[in-house]
Amino acid sequence: MKKNIIISLAFVFVGLFFTGISILAEKIGLDKNPGDWSRTRILVLAIGVILVLVPIVYLRFESAFRDIARAFSQRVLENRVAAWVWQRPSIQYVSRLFKNYSFTLPILFIIFVLYIWLVSSGTWTEWVSPSRFYASLAQGFEYKTLSVAMTPDPRLAELENPYDPKNWRGTIEVPMDISYYKGRFYLYWGAAPAFILFVLHPFYNGRIGDLQLTFVFICGIFLFQYLFVIALWDRFFSGLPKWMLQISLLLTGLVCPLTFMLAPFKGARIYEAAISSGQFFLLAGFLVAVTALNKELVSACIRFFLAGILWALSFGSRMTLIFPVALLSLMVAYWFYMEKQSLRPSAIKLFFLGLPLGIGAACIGWYNWARFGSVTEAGLYYQLTAGLYLQKYNKELIDPIYTLQNLYNYLVYPFDVSPHFPFFLPRYTYATPIFSFYPLPELYAGQWVTGLLWTVPFILFSCVPLARLWTSFRASTPVQSEQRKLTWIIVAMTTGFLGAFVFLLVFFWAAMRYQADFMPFLLMLSIVGFWQGYQLLSENAIRRRIYVVIGVALVSISIINSTLLALAVNDARFLLIKIFQ
Repeated sequence: MKKNIIISLAFVFVGLFFTGISILAEKIGLDKNPGDWSRTRILVLAIGVILVLVPIVYLRFESAFRDIARAFSQRVLENRVAAWVWQRPSIQYVSRLFKNYSFTLPILFIIFVLYIWLVSSGTWTEWVSPSRFYASLAQGFEYKTLSVAMTPDPRLAELENPYDPKNWRGTIEVPMDISYYKGRFYLYWGAAPAFILFVLHPFYNGRIGDLQLTFVFICGIFLFQYLFVIALWDRFFSGLPKWMLQISLLLTGLVCPLTFMLAPFKGARIYEAAISSGQFFLLAGFLVAVTALNKELVSACIRFFLAGILWALSFGSRMTLIFPVALLSLMVAYWFYMEKQSLRPSAIKLFFLGLPLGIGAACIGWYNWARFGSVTEAGLYYQLTAGLYLQKYNKELIDPIYTLQNLYNYLVYPFDVSPHFPFFLPRYTYATPIFSFYPLPELYAGQWVTGLLWTVPFILFSCVPLARLWTSFRASTPVQSEQRKLTWIIVAMTTGFLGAFVFLLVFFWAAMRYQADFMPFLLMLSIVGFWQGYQLLSENAIRRRIYVVIGVALVSISIINSTLLALAVNDARFLLIKIFQ
């Protein structure tokens, strides 16, 4: 009963928020037509009223609703097909999770609402995409070509070297960061999102912008983190206080760089769409692969095949994710070895995992060859950009010399502090060598970036599970059966994080959005460390209280700093300034 009241109050609060937004829309600048209620404003009001009334009516007639639900369930289960589906272990497991963790649903709802507010710059309804490159490529697929549906200026073909920007800058209009080859424009970003748009085009009208894609994929990233964190909690940490789960879920949705990437015009472009798509499919594949580890042969093969498809779409969206995908595939093989599973069924499972990965890699190779005559050329060599002549620096794009500089930028580079809201402002990549003893190529540059120790200091807890693993390894401590899977998950998340992070360390360009390549795994690893640290201090009440204070403080700092930095590059800040004045 107490849990139902808490959930109902959360819905009432959100409903009042929507109701207030609709009523005060004119005063806060959301509706510029006084006295004329638009359909959207009426819809927001209706949603708010429904969210307020439904929980109140439910609490008033709770017993009657329970009787109706029980009778409906009984009628449904009388159907043989429905009864068979309901008896599936996976359905029973999901049903139990939903029942036991329904108190976390308001967090899910609030995060999605906040994402809508951010991606629309506080307007709720104006979703203006700064680019539509993936829609153009999907349109090119419809025209049975691999180029985008854009016609290059004929003067580009007349230039002796169109890849040097000084030959066309200021005289010929060229789309930002696009590949040009033999009179056509191509994308060097992974084509998987465009292929999805091409397949789904019969079911929608118009062109979907890169902003809409970014929003969907970032919502999906948060949803998969939400599900995975709850599953970990349910199996290994359910004895801990529930507030630790709640703040952990809130953290996964509100930290950089996901919220930072939702800023229209300065974010949510083709770059963010490709990165978020790759991470969405990487996490989805990982979640499916974890559920397949202990399944029987047929069920495991189906799930591993699905995981392979998802991972193929992952590096089909962002080629650099082929490194974490390869490492995670090796981790699956290591699980079979660690569990001493028979060679034949293990080989069959790995075959079903590897088959879509191999087909995906072959498709990407063919895609590159058909466009540029090389299976390894994705188009970066033929990129047109107003700022850099990349062909001149082709051999310097990836170099270990960037490692120290990128470590500084991604981990400890601070933000600027302003006396005006939102107070924290991201800086451009620090391109001056931090140490004088190594020569940093002049090519090195980037965009907005802030070190994770400033934006998400909560990642310090990621040291806890790694330290425990190292201590157990040094002491040769036998791992109990129940903890073996958690150990594998920790190592797998670590390899997934490192597979993406190490590549970024040797890349010539640094940016906040690149942190999304590794942040979900690092964040979930940190959450596990936070929970494990609490368990380790179970016999010392004073140290546990201090630990809790530190943990809550780091969660709060991570959420506040990330949100303020996201607002700093989002037009929504102007709406907030207007409200506060």
